[in-house]
Amino acid sequence: MNQIASIAEGSTEYILSSALITSNRFSTEVEIASVVNEFVIYEHIEKPYLTMRLSFMDQINIVQTVDFQGGEKISIVIKQTEEIESGKEIKKDFLVDKIETVLKVDERNEHVVIHCTEYH
Repeated sequence: MNQIASIAEGSTEYILSSALITSNRFSTEVEIASVVNEFVIYEHIEKPYLTMRLSFMDQINIVQTVDFQGGEKISIVIKQTEEIESGKEIKKDFLVDKIETVLKVDERNEHVVIHCTEYH
């Protein structure tokens, strides 16, 4: 299931095709694109890097599996909806700064929001 995000100022839509979490602390990779609810990438005129807030629904204990401590890498791949046929992709790597919120939705689901900074 692909997620669609749109830019507030324009009408351009993007599809999130991959959101892969990796870390030096574990050897497995965790793909979360199918459970991402929303992601917003911010650009600040006075900062030479991007920041991102990403929210996802944790149904299989991703937070415990990854054991977020800061420094985990999340690589996202997005495609503009008009460019899907051409195969053009935008790839960005971010470092997880912190988990902003974890809200228990019900017995099996948690809504997680993480804050990230562009990887340099």
